[in-house]
Formats: sequence, structure tokens, C-alpha cells
Amino acid sequence: MAYRPPHLRRGGGGGSNNTGRNDSDSYSSTGGSGSRPLSRWSNVSTSTRDTPPSSSHQQRYSHTNSNSRSYGSDGYSRSGFQPQSSSSYSNGVSRYGESSSSSASRSRPAGGTSRWANVTDASLRAPAPGPGRRRRPGEGPPSTPPPPIKVAFFGDSFVRLFGLIERPDVMVRGFKGASAKGLGREGNENRDTIRNFVDGPTGKHLERLVFVFGSVDVHLSFYYTKYVKGQDIDLDDIAEKYVDFVADLSTADSSVKKTIVGVYFSPLADADVGPSLASYGSLTEEQAALVSGSHDAELRNRQERVLAFNNAVRKRCEERGCVQYEDINDVMTDSETYEIKDAYKDVSNHNIHIVWETTLLLWLDRWSWLKDLTPPGFSEGLQRTLETYLKTKPWAERTHVAETVGVDGAVHDKKVNQM
Repeated sequence: MAYRPPHLRRGGGGGSNNTGRNDSDSYSSTGGSGSRPLSRWSNVSTSTRDTPPSSSHQQRYSHTNSNSRSYGSDGYSRSGFQPQSSSSYSNGVSRYGESSSSSASRSRPAGGTSRWANVTDASLRAPAPGPGRRRRPGEGPPSTPPPPIKVAFFGDSFVRLFGLIERPDVMVRGFKGASAKGLGREGNENRDTIRNFVDGPTGKHLERLVFVFGSVDVHLSFYYTKYVKGQDIDLDDIAEKYVDFVADLSTADSSVKKTIVGVYFSPLADADVGPSLASYGSLTEEQAALVSGSHDAELRNRQERVLAFNNAVRKRCEERGCVQYEDINDVMTDSETYEIKDAYKDVSNHNIHIVWETTLLLWLDRWSWLKDLTPPGFSEGLQRTLETYLKTKPWAERTHVAETVGVDGAVHDKKVNQM
């Protein structure tokens, strides 16, 4: 084996891609302390599902970009209401980006003759001929490349329930406090990140793209725009530009299926809307009190606002023809009262999120392609993750029906599902 000069030997330079679960600009699949990895793509911690976002409203709802792949770092994790500070960006190596440094990129002194003058970097890196090449000192065993990503989910915090599916060819990417309005604006970082993923080598084998945005606009930004800025939010315009962005994404294969998931109905009682907005930091307590005393906090008005946005999204999807619209609100909600059924409500009164496990089972019922991605006994695994999550809420105002009849029973038992 030919001698290799020190500056070209493997091992020097390069950053680390093990940034932990709170480093924002990382695609690392390694969780930080206390996290429980559910898949190589996500570190789902069941104790971090509803923590509200911190920082200014504009950061939360329009311009904030979190590239973290770690559950709970999007500011909308599902337990507790202590504000989180934004994570710092990582300078390490991203699975989807370029290394920040490399020993092989260091330049060789120019001029003069050298015994290595006619030796190229490529020739030095090339393996020796024959199947039995010996590894160099310090070189690890050959690694098997991960399978290509076939299904990618993008969205705000509500997308993270799909991270309960453990598959290396399924990617779930949540953006911190991301709004559909921001996604429809040129120059938005989240928009550019999605484009780069789809256009890059990671998007070559995609079969499906699923988008879950809009909840921030309907459930949070609506109140900020009206009660802080004194303006009306244009949900129709937001919906149209959102769909256009998805429809215009250029994929390597024109057969890639694109789906937009509609906004979920609000699970909050009327009296909890104002306090919830204050808990999430969307409004001050004084501003939240104004909401509590208004018609905007009434359940029917809130759900009709969701319907208006979803109908605008559905209509634009039909007009564009290349994007499918889906929602499961009809199954999750009482058709007469518009109230979310108990199986999908969190045990915390102020939590705007629906319960991951029971909601995911509904999607498995709706999408056969998604169910085909789950292993046998998947619902039993969901029971365990829900139980683990509920243990983090000893102060909860109520118990969850799945604690008695199980996750599967909460969804599929007709008597229980009527509650």
C-alpha cells in the first residue's frame, strides 16, 4: 500500500454531527440527555409536547426557522407551559449539507518539486485493488449507507405526531412556530429549506410529500393580528399562497404525491382560550382577557374559522390539480357541537394540541399507505408512549380515556368514541 502523506490521512478536520437534541441547525438523529429516540430521524421525548414558544411574535409566527430534528425543540412540545429559548445554530456536519471543514481541502504548498508532485488526492484516496483491502490504522469498519428517504413530512408542531412511526426512510421535519403565511413568502427560510431538500440529492427517491401548516395562523396569529396589530388576517390569501408553494415544488419524479393536511379543530373550551394564548406567550394577560370576553373565543366561531381556512386550501388544491387535501376533523369532532371528542383532547386545559397517539391511529385508518409503514403491534407501542407522556402530567385536570380502554379502544370503540 502506497505511503500517504500526513495532510491527506483520514481522521483530521471535519465537524461533528452529534449536536444533541437542542441544536437548531442539525439533522442529527442522536438525542440529548433524557431523550428517547424513536427512530433514526427523530428524538421524540414524550415529556416535551406542549411547551409554548418564546421570543417575539414575528419570530414565532413568520420568520423563525428551526432546523432541529429533535422533538420538543420547536417550541410547541406537548407538556408544560414554561417558555423555551431558541436554540443556537450548530456548525457541525449535517447529513444533508456540506462539512464545515475537511483535512483533505487543505492546499499543498505551491512550486518546487516533490516526490508527491504527480500524485493526486483521488489516487491517494482510492482503495487498493482487490476485495480484501486492509483498513488503515484508525479507520472504522465499513458503514452501510441509510436507505433513501421515500416519505417526507413538513409542518409546524402538529406534524410531529407522525414521528411516532419508526422508519429510516420516513422523515418528519417540524419548524419552530412556522406559519403557512411565512411559507408562502419568497425569502422565507423554512420555504428555502424545504426547496433545498426536495431539489437536492435527498429528494431523488421521494414518493410522497406531506405538509402540515396553518395551525399557527388560525389558532394563534389570528388573535395577535387582531388584538395587537388591530388588523384582520387574510386567511384566504394565506391558503392560496401556501398551496401554490407546495404545488410549484419541483421534484425529481413527477409522480411524487403531494398532500396538505388541514388544520385541526380547536380542542379548547371557551373559557380556556384567553388563558391559553397568555400561556403560550401570544398575548399579554390584558390582551388575552379581551379575547375571553369576545365572540372570537366562542367554540363555533373558532371552528368556523378553521373550516374557512381549510375550505380555501381545499379549493386551491382542486384548482392546481397536483396537490391532494386531507383532514380528519369529521371523525374527531361531534358534528352538532363542533367539540373535539375526548379521545383526542389533551389532559391539560390550555394545550392547543391534539393527542398524538389517538390522532395517528385515525390517519392510519385513513391512509393505507401509512399503515403499511408500521410494524405489527404498533398500536401497543402507542399505548406505551401515551402512558409515558401522561406520567409527566401529574397535575393534569382530568384523566384520558385511553388510560381505561387503551389507545385503540379510545379510537375504535363506538361507545367510547361518542364521548
